[in-house]
Amino acid sequence: MNEETVRQLDAGMERQLARVRAEQDRGLQRVGWKVAMNVPAVQKQLGLDGWVVGALPAEGVLDEPVFRTPADSKIHIEAEIAIRLGTSLPSLASTEEAVECIEGFAPAIEIVDYGLPTDGGLAGISAHSFFHAGSWICGTLGSFCPIAPEFPVVFRNDEKVADAVPELALNDPAPIALGTAALLERYGEHLNGGDWILCGSLIQPVQAAPGDVFTIDFGPLGRSELRIEDGA
Repeated sequence: MNEETVRQLDAGMERQLARVRAEQDRGLQRVGWKVAMNVPAVQKQLGLDGWVVGALPAEGVLDEPVFRTPADSKIHIEAEIAIRLGTSLPSLASTEEAVECIEGFAPAIEIVDYGLPTDGGLAGISAHSFFHAGSWICGTLGSFCPIAPEFPVVFRNDEKVADAVPELALNDPAPIALGTAALLERYGEHLNGGDWILCGSLIQPVQAAPGDVFTIDFGPLGRSELRIEDGA
C-alpha cells in the first residue's frame, strides 16, 4: 500500500476502535472482529494489498434473527463462517498454535449498509468498520470443513438468490486467525479467548428490504435464517 492509503486506513481504524473501546468502557461485552474487503477487485479499487480487519461493535450484535433497518439505509447481507477462539492468539503464533486456539465454527450472517458515508474515502469507510451494520452468529459450534463451492446457498422469500463464489471459499481458517492477529497488533489490539472472527463473505452481497426473510443453507454447518423489518 502507498503511504496515503496507509494513512487513511490508520485514521479510520483509530476512529473505529475508539467506538468499540467506548462500548467496553460502558460495560458492553467485547465481540470480536471481521475480515473486510476480501474481494480482490475491491482491494484494487481502494489501493489495498489484501484484506483488512474491522471490529464487531456490540451494539450491532443481534440477539434474535431479526434486523431492523435504519432510515436511509441500503441493506445487504453476506453469508460467512465465524471462528470462535477458545484462547488468546499472539501475533507471531505458528499455524499449529492458531489451530489449537480455535474452539469451533458457526454459520454467520453479516449485515452491511451501503448507505453509510463514503465521502471520507478509505478513512471514512474504515471508521464505520467497512459498512458494518449488524451480525447474526447462529447455530452450535462445530468442526471446520470446507463448504464452498457447493455452499452456502441463499434464499430470499423461498427463492434462490445467491450461490457460493468459488474464489471466496474458505479452505483453511488458520491464515485468517493469524492474519487477523498480525493486523490487530498494528493498532495495539490482539485476539482474546472468546473473540469471534467473521471470515469474510462467501457470496456476493445480496440486497435486503423490509419484509424479506432469508434462509441460508451452509451445508454441513446447518441453516440460518434472518428476517428484515422496517426499523425507521
